[in-house]
Amino acid sequence: MTLTDVLALIGAFTGSGALLWDIFKWFNSGARLRMNVSPNIILVGNGFPLQDESKRISIEITNVGHRKTTLVTLGFRCDTNLWGSLTGKGSLFFAVPQPEFAKQLPVLLDVGERWVGLVTQTEEIEAMIKDQRFFITMTHSASAKPFTKRVKRY
Repeated sequence: MTLTDVLALIGAFTGSGALLWDIFKWFNSGARLRMNVSPNIILVGNGFPLQDESKRISIEITNVGHRKTTLVTLGFRCDTNLWGSLTGKGSLFFAVPQPEFAKQLPVLLDVGERWVGLVTQTEEIEAMIKDQRFFITMTHSASAKPFTKRVKRY
């Protein structure tokens, strides 16, 4: 093996590595969302009567990516069987027109910004969380698929 062959191999490996690194960066660039969901929230203080013990679901979405995105629609998905959960095509879908104590949707979410909203947790929603697979979904401009997070059973 000559010096030219060794240098050609080094060039081939570094060129291929650089190409793979660029592909990796391209797939991981853009807006990435992180969602925290907390059921059973009861509001206290700040003018709320202590008698109001209605539960709410708190939804916090943070843009941890490298680009802005627009949050468009908040919704729920309930999978009544395992097939619906595996395919992502649930049996029941709900849209939340305007969450409580939140910026009006659609809203532009810059890098590092977060959006927080509350949704009333009805008895029907509580039963779906306990007995079935219940998800919070958020559609946004950076993806064709909605961002989804399962609400943990309690």
